[in-house]
Amino acid sequence: MGTYQRRKFIDGLMRWWCMLATLLAVIPLFSVLAYVLAKGAGGLSWNFFIELPKPIGESGGGGGGGECAPREFRIVGHSEPIWNSNGGVCRRLPF
Repeated sequence: MGTYQRRKFIDGLMRWWCMLATLLAVIPLFSVLAYVLAKGAGGLSWNFFIELPKPIGESGGGGGGGECAPREFRIVGHSEPIWNSNGGVCRRLPF
């Protein structure tokens, strides 16, 4: 077998190994996605997407990430500066 035929054979073999590895990696991802959709799709409604959350103090209101997320972003923004490509601090977030 010449070097060209050997390289073509190894190229084809490696391509099949890569496709097999990709398939084996994607199967669990899709199975988890299918499980989440099957178990959680019944709990979703249009009201979840189009209505505002109830205010704090009303029945069913006040619980959720709406109050926490802005504070969390502020904390993360102050604690982690943005780094430039040279490894130095470029600037801090302005909040």
